[in-house]
Amino acid sequence: MNPEDEREVLRRSSKLIRQIGPSAFMVLTHLVSKAKRVDGRLVVETTYRTTGAALGLSPSTAGRKFEELRRHGVIAGAVSRNGCRFTVPESVFDGMLSELRSTDQVA
Repeated sequence: MNPEDEREVLRRSSKLIRQIGPSAFMVLTHLVSKAKRVDGRLVVETTYRTTGAALGLSPSTAGRKFEELRRHGVIAGAVSRNGCRFTVPESVFDGMLSELRSTDQVA
């Protein structure tokens, strides 16, 4: 990614962090990193425990962050203690996710 793209990602991320909070943003970035493309959408399947362990959070804190992200419309899907399946709309970063993924795959 070139410096101009990096600045744009940081600018847009900063706005989203102010909206949802830093810990929810941390959870979002984890979900995006685990997402797979299914039928043209980014989908992630996880649990409170798995996400919490990966980020150093308790499972209940991870679950609260999932709910915060859903409330803000950043992710959509089912949240339960036994497992979660989310769709992450690419519009969260106005299309930047696909650009970043394609750049990362080339590198």
